[in-house]
Parts: sequence; structure tokens; C-alpha cells
Amino acid sequence: MSVSKDIFQRLKDGDPVGLDDSQYPKVQEVVSRTINLISELNASSRDVGQIRERLSAVIGTEIDDSTIVFAPFFTNFGAFIKMGKNVFVNHAC
Repeated sequence: MSVSKDIFQRLKDGDPVGLDDSQYPKVQEVVSRTINLISELNASSRDVGQIRERLSAVIGTEIDDSTIVFAPFFTNFGAFIKMGKNVFVNHAC
């Protein structure tokens, strides 16, 4: 395992990452941010447009207007989620 490789790339590559990894605080930052965003998404989104906007902030990519996600939606990391066009995600996913 190469420690010089970013922790997120190592996670994507399936490399083991311990809680004592020097880069692990980066993961904790994403998790904290995501938990806050998902709480807001589930508690106060009034329509699928707001859900789409808030979920776009979680995954770091704009979600297409043809995609529909119903709340509640759950994730504690979310940065590796990809959503294409014409996707439907029912509530409690």
C-alpha cells in the first residue's frame, strides 16, 4: 500500500484503510459534512428539486433534472455515489 496515494483513491481502489491512517481525518470531514447535508435533505426538502440540489452537494456532481429521488435518503459518505439520467430512487433508500 502506498501512503503517498490519496486516501479517497485508496478507498476506491479497495485498499485497506485503518482508523489510524494519517489521512483518515479527511474521511471524517466528509462523513460529518454528509451527515449534516443528509439530515437537512430529509428534514426540510419540500420537493424533488430541493432533494436533487442537496443530494448533488453530497455527491459533488449535479444530478440531472430527469432523476427523481424521494426522501428519506440515507448515506453517511456519499462522495462515491454516481447517478445518471432518468434514475428513480424511492423513499427510504
